[in-house]
Amino acid sequence: MREGNGRSDLCMFPEMVSPNHHEIARDFVLLDNTYVSGTNSADGHQWTDSAVANEYMERSYNAYARSYPYDGGDPLAFSPEGFLWNAAVESGLKVRVFGEFVDKPVVRNRETGKGGSFKDVWEDYKSGTNKFEIKAGTSQKALEPLLNPNYIGFPQNVSDQWRADQFLGELAAWEKSGEMPQLCILLLPNDHTVGFTPDYPTPWAAVADNDLALGRIVEGLSKSQFWKDTLVLGLEDDCQLGIDHVDGHRTFAFVASPYTKRGAVVSQMYTTTSFVRTIGLVLGLPAMTRFDRTAHPLSECFVSKPDFAPYEHRPNRVPLDELTPRPEQLSGEARRLALESMKQDWSQVDRANPEVVTRAAWLYSHPSEPFPAEYFNPSPDGH
Repeated sequence: MREGNGRSDLCMFPEMVSPNHHEIARDFVLLDNTYVSGTNSADGHQWTDSAVANEYMERSYNAYARSYPYDGGDPLAFSPEGFLWNAAVESGLKVRVFGEFVDKPVVRNRETGKGGSFKDVWEDYKSGTNKFEIKAGTSQKALEPLLNPNYIGFPQNVSDQWRADQFLGELAAWEKSGEMPQLCILLLPNDHTVGFTPDYPTPWAAVADNDLALGRIVEGLSKSQFWKDTLVLGLEDDCQLGIDHVDGHRTFAFVASPYTKRGAVVSQMYTTTSFVRTIGLVLGLPAMTRFDRTAHPLSECFVSKPDFAPYEHRPNRVPLDELTPRPEQLSGEARRLALESMKQDWSQVDRANPEVVTRAAWLYSHPSEPFPAEYFNPSPDGH
């Protein structure tokens, strides 16, 4: 976005693809100096949920011989102080978690007992045939009662529209009861993209799916009876696959509420722990680590006089079922990347070569321009 410290020539997902990301930043506040503390999903989710990546995480960084705990499946990765939901529950607050640390997801055809591609699950979703069972489970007993039972995080063969539906369904129930949890945590994962993998969304379609879900959720909250007391914070958990002219850790982030500055650019430096710190201050939670205790909160983003105008989501301009063709239907670099994408392991997060994923996203956006390698430097082994 030109209003901030941006470079449109490096943008892989322009406003046509992500109209809600752009409009939420434009309508509320544009942050152009915000950075993530995590560099991949394994440590990124720890930083986001507990304001620290512990010694085990740091010592096993980039090796992960025991586990890759993006989904909370390894107790060695946990902070001894616990997570945001633990802190909130201990303070007597109600919490609802949507998709985060769901390490036992189920996406299964009810008849065959097998999984399905994005195309299979999407067609079932659109037709309403309910052929696929989608359930969320976790190995964390303390988290289990807080989870929405149908809102999974990963895998990416489920559209983010399904996830938005689950949240908005609960929001409708809260509207009827007049009571909403004080803390909600949501994961919207489909902006990871899957390169040029056949029967899966193109890079633009994957991000458009994510964008529409975000817009629908913010609109739903802004039109609810709870909006006057609601703060929506949006942040990536890590900085993987980014191309940026400032720093590879810089990210996009959102601060939406009636008390958010409207149409402003905030260049104060923030990090992941700034967001955790702000959540703690708003809810009256004690700091979990020295990192959120000393973090700079998002103070510059707020004003004392509220503006209760609701947000209207922008419809997607890219078809959400725009699927990548088979390699034989492609040529040149696109064909090469499609063949490389088919070799990748998509069964778990971040097992794919990040350069393949990023080059595919770049080529889709800039088919006639060379890849800006000087702004993207993965490690030599591609992990």
